[in-house]
Amino acid sequence: MLRNVTKNILPWNKSVLFKRYNVPQAILDVKHKQTTTNQHMADETEDPELYRPIKYSQSKASRMRIDEYRIPYIDDIPEYQPIIVVLSISTFLIYFCILREENDIDELLYVDLDTSLKRIGKEYEKKQAMKSSSK
Repeated sequence: MLRNVTKNILPWNKSVLFKRYNVPQAILDVKHKQTTTNQHMADETEDPELYRPIKYSQSKASRMRIDEYRIPYIDDIPEYQPIIVVLSISTFLIYFCILREENDIDELLYVDLDTSLKRIGKEYEKKQAMKSSSK
């Protein structure tokens, strides 16, 4: 609504509301342009050797050892960590594979499927018989 009012009152090129920048921003923009042109002119008057290409064979990069930068995280793992991991896994395997005695769950796992199904069927028939006799 404000746009329509100002559009009718002020001509398009004279309206402050339709400008892209307001006054403080425009001033800052002009100052920035002046400083960048001054820096550019100062750079041109400085040493022209700064803008010449650098030969790789004469630079410090040609003598750099790449091994120093290829494996940067070598010291993150403590020296004793692999020993602790091996001891923990070996203790776990020795206990559960050799030292542990068989329990009733292990014995149920060794029974054939046919035998276990017959036993479950008999238990089911007993429960059904008890339910029918109690009614």
